[in-house]
Amino acid sequence: MEGKEKLNKELFGLLGKNISYSFSKGYFSDKFNNLQLINHKYVNFDIDKIEDLPILISQFKTSLKGFNVTIPYKQSVFNYLDEVEATACEIGAVNQLQEVGFLLLIFTISAVIIHGILFIIIGG
Repeated sequence: MEGKEKLNKELFGLLGKNISYSFSKGYFSDKFNNLQLINHKYVNFDIDKIEDLPILISQFKTSLKGFNVTIPYKQSVFNYLDEVEATACEIGAVNQLQEVGFLLLIFTISAVIIHGILFIIIGG
């Protein structure tokens, strides 16, 4: 799995399976560089099974700030969440998780705000 280094960074990423094709890593890495957010990193969290999610979160608990969720985990990730937004419950799928204190919150929006800057995730 990519992203194993435990640097003093604010870590964001994409959770999925077989996701090396995804444009998200390059897109957000470029955005972070262009905005000179040198303490930010976006990685692919390519896991074989959703049951590995707690291990991943534990590994990066001090730096992980949030991640997007893609197939095949948009539905199965529900079992690992502390709170779920009403809209996500209605549609039965999620595509973004954000750490807030000790909670993982779920959103169905396709955007993230970093240092007051709104990033729209195309195809999220």
